[in-house]
Parts: sequence; structure tokens; C-alpha cells
Amino acid sequence: MNYARFFNAVSKARVASPIRELTAIQQRGPPTLISLASGMPNTDMFPFTQASITLPDDSQLHLDQKLIKRALQYSQTPGIPELVQWLKALQVQLHSPPTYNLTPEQGQTDLCVTTGSQEALSKTLPMPEVPYGADYVIASHHAY
Repeated sequence: MNYARFFNAVSKARVASPIRELTAIQQRGPPTLISLASGMPNTDMFPFTQASITLPDDSQLHLDQKLIKRALQYSQTPGIPELVQWLKALQVQLHSPPTYNLTPEQGQTDLCVTTGSQEALSKTLPMPEVPYGADYVIASHHAY
């Protein structure tokens, strides 16, 4: 289903930030590329070089220096591409969304990784057209 018909005028008029587009281009470039345009920090200055995490089943997850640098650096707007692809595959495996094989113009299912629920709410709640110009939301339980 294409939800664009529900978007308000402000949401329909949004365009991608040129700086965020530069981030995607920069991440496809060689590691020696230095760009002053997007304010990305020098990954050699990060305070961590590796990390090991013990999981509930006592197995170890080890992040080497390359992965640490990738995890701590700014990413593309939707999230680290490999993580987004993995989450999409998991979504298909668990839920088999009917719009998965459609084109974006037809309303293909998509996914965006956010830093937390507040960011996701602040990006999605203002998007729909509010009927009759109302600014209120009715909820069955306490909400903020």
C-alpha cells in the first residue's frame, strides 16, 4: 500500500539533505578519502579499538577495530546498509510483508533504523495529514 496519500504537505515537500547524501557517497569511497563536508570524525581517534561481549548463552561476540570504527562512525540515514539488509531479511522471514516485492512507487515495505523510540516517534507522528485541521490524538491509555 502506498501511504503517500496520507502525508501532509510538509512531509510531501521534504527532500534529502545534501549533507546526508554526501555521507552515503563518502562511505562508498576509499578509506583514504578525507571529506570536510559532513563533519565525520577521524576514526583513528576513537577511544576503543576492540570489544568483546558475552551473550546470554555464554558465547562471545567480538568486535575488531574495523567493526568498532564502522559502528562508532556516522552512517547513512536509513542505517548501516548491512544491518538494514539483515533486518529486512528478518522482517521477510518472520512477517512476509505483502508489499515486499513491490517497487517503492507502488508502496514497497521499507525500513529505517533510528537511535531510539523518541527519534522514531518525532519523525513519524508529524507525517500524516490531520483530518479537519485537528491537533489532537485520542489514546486509550496515558500517553505523552
